[in-house]
Amino acid sequence: MIHKYNENKLAIAVCATSAMLCGAVNADAWKLEEVLVTAQKREQSSQDIPISISAFNGELMRSAQLDNAKELALVTPGVSGNSADSYLDAINIRGISSNSYGLAAESSVGIYANGVYLGRAGGAVTSYFDIDRVEILKGPQGTLFGRNASAGAISLHTNKAVIDEFSGRVDVGVGSDGYFTTTGVLNTPLSDNLASRMAIYRREVDGYFENVTTGERIGDEKVTAGRLSFTFKTESVTANLAMDYEDRLNPTVVDRAIDSSIARNEIRSEQSKDTLKDQGEVWGLSLNLEIALSEDYSLTSITGARGHNYFYGEDFEASELDGYTYIINQEQEYYSQEFRLDYQGDGPVSWFVGVSAYEEKVSALIEQTYDEDEMCAGTAIYYGDSSITDCGSLYVYWGYADYGPGIGQRNDSADADGDYDGWGIYGDTTWNVTEQLELIVGARYTEDNRDFGLKLDSHNKNYFWYNWPYYSSEPIEDTKKWDNTSYRIALNYSLNDDILLYATVSTGYKAGGFETFGYDMPASYDQESSVDASKAGGRLSSFDQEEVINYEVGMKSEWWDNRIQFNTSAYYYQFEDMQAAYLQGASVTTKNVGEVDGSGLEIDLRALPTENINVYLGLAWADSNLSDPNDDFCVASGCKKGGRLPGDIGFSSAFIGTYTFYLSRGETFITLENYYQDETTAYGDWSDTLIRGSYKETNMRIGYKSNDDWSITLWGTNLTDEWMEGDQSPRDFNLTDKFVRVGQQPRRYGVDVKYEF
Repeated sequence: MIHKYNENKLAIAVCATSAMLCGAVNADAWKLEEVLVTAQKREQSSQDIPISISAFNGELMRSAQLDNAKELALVTPGVSGNSADSYLDAINIRGISSNSYGLAAESSVGIYANGVYLGRAGGAVTSYFDIDRVEILKGPQGTLFGRNASAGAISLHTNKAVIDEFSGRVDVGVGSDGYFTTTGVLNTPLSDNLASRMAIYRREVDGYFENVTTGERIGDEKVTAGRLSFTFKTESVTANLAMDYEDRLNPTVVDRAIDSSIARNEIRSEQSKDTLKDQGEVWGLSLNLEIALSEDYSLTSITGARGHNYFYGEDFEASELDGYTYIINQEQEYYSQEFRLDYQGDGPVSWFVGVSAYEEKVSALIEQTYDEDEMCAGTAIYYGDSSITDCGSLYVYWGYADYGPGIGQRNDSADADGDYDGWGIYGDTTWNVTEQLELIVGARYTEDNRDFGLKLDSHNKNYFWYNWPYYSSEPIEDTKKWDNTSYRIALNYSLNDDILLYATVSTGYKAGGFETFGYDMPASYDQESSVDASKAGGRLSSFDQEEVINYEVGMKSEWWDNRIQFNTSAYYYQFEDMQAAYLQGASVTTKNVGEVDGSGLEIDLRALPTENINVYLGLAWADSNLSDPNDDFCVASGCKKGGRLPGDIGFSSAFIGTYTFYLSRGETFITLENYYQDETTAYGDWSDTLIRGSYKETNMRIGYKSNDDWSITLWGTNLTDEWMEGDQSPRDFNLTDKFVRVGQQPRRYGVDVKYEF
């Protein structure tokens, strides 16, 4: 669309919600403002690009307490996460999400900060503070963002230091459950060409689960983060340097056995809160250079360095037995460089070309510690014979006396190291064929190289519970390479200045990888014997790359002098060799599931029916299924042809309505929010039998904003105190019928005070 811009368009992206929260309404003109995004590597109106996109500005993020990607997912139809907590949960877009607790698979949703890829889940779920905007792109973004964006991408843009401006902001919030948050920002000019910006962030929330076995409360959240950035600007050069650091203790994703004798906010675990936690550090450095080579040409350089380490621990059998503990220690370093040449002349054609490269070093130690005597005793009780107290007697009870006695305390471990690197070359061209018709063609070639080593320590002939019946005295190593060419073809047709029709064909790609929990063993090995895999011919288990093609049509429109925006899109995609994670015993295994088909419809409506009322309504329907699964995958995971994908939420919706009273010295407002996500199957359950129930959340905010740059807001979240039992786990421990992963926040209320200068 050759789009008209009103005289008061915003310089930043405006969220898809209320006027008061986002500053999206021009009170004088009484119309919705333009939403500017950089999804296509250049600043454009969101109404002009052939991509289904949701954009949120920093003011909304602060007001609605959207502090990370998981919380943002709840307010975005078609996007979800396993829970609001944890480094480990993956983001799901249009029913697609793959993640592994080891070093095997990466998410199919790429997360980026200032153009730098944030890496795997341990480093990607960072706090959103002092944010300019967040853009959520739905559908494969292989040409624009490269690998690991086969389902979509989340692009985070932080506020940059502003030349010739001394300003700052202080936000303080307090609430129930020990909720406390504060943000401080200071922008300082250092010279005519240089400015600095410093932002600090602190968040604390008390845990809302009681461990009835130990008497401790668990699930505390403590986050301390900071960012220091500099902006240098001349007539032809703009440089932005940003450094960030975050130390965080996440609310723990708790395994909880279904047990009617305890309250919903209680668990039973022998483990202390020192083990049941999700804790880590994240750091980053980025340098963005924009160089104007001439009136038509510009050069962009993006240099990034990121790293993280975290500890994650859970009580895997979710009982008062000192039975099974699962622990992960992971570290990562990530370095990247991108160069892009951009041409925007007066003619009908514009284009950009670029090259990118990355290097990643990642390691993880995964430990499974369990006491087989206690687990066997619990199993015996389950079968109705409390006299059986050890594995040896249980084997006799079952008629397997030759298996020998129980072995007591066990410790299995997987020690993995990965050294990955890759590069890509890409280009994108836009041709204004006529005043109404626009053609976009883009392509990217990507090559990924992966060196991986794995050492398993698990060997005992007399095994009862899940463990690896082999070990490796030496690490087993392998090297593989994957490559892919992704493309995008889009047609934009402007019926007039207010209505854009588009059709897009796009592809995406994610490199293959290696398993973190097992080897491919020769057919001759004895599964009932202790085997040294490194001497018995064991090889690393691997899975192939996944590829996707997506077909999409849509409409973006403005009505009633831009007081209404109505956008809709319909899509169909097909994955080849999609990477899928499933539970195998106590471990998560990643394999290629085969062919997956999906389709859906998305609707986005923004309206200003009066000067005082601002309404946002988002609707999304998605359906994904296993159209042609691999037989060996279904044998291992229990999947079936035509089965639903884990995490496919089906229908989801978001509603935000704000009524504003404009006063002589400020304004008062009341905002009502309602979010809904349909039921879905549990993470790792490919049998389509374990269902996570639907979830809805209602929030309200009442506040006053003065003309003197201060505001106060009373808020309540999850007002109906909805409860979501997260992912049901098909763990065959014979101690209870099922387990659930919980972590949804209860009802909370509080007050926020903000001051800007």
